[in-house]
Amino acid sequence: MADIPAKECEGYPSTSWLSPTNEIDFYVSGKKTKIACSLIYNDDQKIRTSSNDLANGNPADLQTILRRVDKSKPIFVICHGHLSWRNQMLLIALSKKLNEVLGYPMLRFDFGGNGHSDGDWKFAAYDENYCDLCTVVNYIHTTLQCRIGCIIAHSQGVVTSMKYASQHNNTHNSGLKYVNLAGRFHIPESPLQVAEKRLSSEQFTELQRKGVVTILKRGNKTYRITLEDIKRHAEYDTSPTFTNFPDVEVLTIHGDADKHVPVDNAIKFERALKDRHTKRIISDADHNFNGMRHVDEIVSEIKSFYMKQ
Repeated sequence: MADIPAKECEGYPSTSWLSPTNEIDFYVSGKKTKIACSLIYNDDQKIRTSSNDLANGNPADLQTILRRVDKSKPIFVICHGHLSWRNQMLLIALSKKLNEVLGYPMLRFDFGGNGHSDGDWKFAAYDENYCDLCTVVNYIHTTLQCRIGCIIAHSQGVVTSMKYASQHNNTHNSGLKYVNLAGRFHIPESPLQVAEKRLSSEQFTELQRKGVVTILKRGNKTYRITLEDIKRHAEYDTSPTFTNFPDVEVLTIHGDADKHVPVDNAIKFERALKDRHTKRIISDADHNFNGMRHVDEIVSEIKSFYMKQ
């Protein structure tokens, strides 16, 4: 694996044309995996280096930029959802626009098995994704020596961000806020219900017969679901996360045209979080907020939420 993750990834739609010039890509090393990251830094620091050097994996140039990231400003962390990656169109456009509007660094990363990160992809990899987020947060705190202002998560990534919020409300994270973009409020259901929602009838038949089924091939990667995966997803319950949820603020933004995660999930978050929660519903927005169609509205909502005292 190269020292510098590429802007493109085989099997994913091309989005490199969206990348700003003040963005660098690098890996963060976890206990077992390398996590691919993209960081938009503040261009007014005049710390650009040769894009060719970075593309060729020159670690000295990379470390020069990372050491000079403005420590006086909070970093926003952005988590992707199911079968996605850090350079999904919505997420890269959102991070670019937020950096322009707020002037804060924006860091996106690939969960294990997705995009350019190490590891095998797993369905319902909630515990693994949580460890990846902890690794990235620790890197920001210890290596970049910056604080985190906000964690923004989309879809399945919200499960990870809410678990982090429930377990890491300490002085190091004082003032940290969370944004939930079209997240699912998981409650236990039967494995049959999960299979019916996620698989075609042919895939379900194959899963029952073989115990594993391929749901997607992307580039040289094959994505498979096992019966154990289905069971783990079916039994996963996020409601205990909110039993002793800390006094932190959460903004939920959901589209009323979301057919993948129905908008009533936003109401479930509102009921669970009560006065710590702000809900915003975007008219005619689908699960991915129609790509870039609603980015300006989302950015406006996040800015108002984050800057509110």
